[in-house]
Amino acid sequence: MLVSRPRSNRTARRGRWQDQRACWPYMGQVPLFDNLRYINMDLDEQDWSSVEMTPRARQRYDRFLAQYRRYLKKVQEFPLALLVWGPGPSGGDLYRKRLEIRAQLRDRGFAAVFSEEVERDCPVPDMSLRVKELLQLCSADLVVVIQASFGSVAEVHDFASLGQAIGGKLMIFIDSTVVGGYSSLGALRELGLQFGNVHYFEYPKDVVECHLSRKVIERAEALRHAAWQRKNLKNL
Repeated sequence: MLVSRPRSNRTARRGRWQDQRACWPYMGQVPLFDNLRYINMDLDEQDWSSVEMTPRARQRYDRFLAQYRRYLKKVQEFPLALLVWGPGPSGGDLYRKRLEIRAQLRDRGFAAVFSEEVERDCPVPDMSLRVKELLQLCSADLVVVIQASFGSVAEVHDFASLGQAIGGKLMIFIDSTVVGGYSSLGALRELGLQFGNVHYFEYPKDVVECHLSRKVIERAEALRHAAWQRKNLKNL
């Protein structure tokens, strides 16, 4: 009568090792972790930074980069219409800042214009300025407003009170020296709480140091990315 002997611990380990090789799906290769363990390498001393991709993996990565660059180009060239409202040529530094913001937006591929340009390209002499500005606001993706007086802010607040679709398109910059007036306590606070789109600036520091321009570009780029996603991601 034959009696099978119990396998030794060493034999059992060898059996488990063979079972792992048989189960590993890639042509008998073993998992990297187990391979290192069985050749008695210290994992803590392994130089993980030196591990390179396989040739096939590198080819796939190259295809990934090409696709990524195509998407970047599409997003960066996705156009939005932006209006830049504010003081006219007599406004000094604020008018120059308005010119600078328009130029930087155009340089990034945005259709950035002044309302004066819209009036020149599409004159409507028998319509009030307020109605024309409201229609321009409805047509734009973002309206940047550089304000320095109580009255001008109150006019913008009239537009914001027409609803979220209108108020959410505004991005308002106002001189911090007017804080405490009616517009600041009422209209601006309401806009800021509802849309988070009211920014106070210190004149001339923030104007000279380009803080306004940077905030506008960040907001415009975020809107562009969101608009591209809404239009294109459903087709992926």
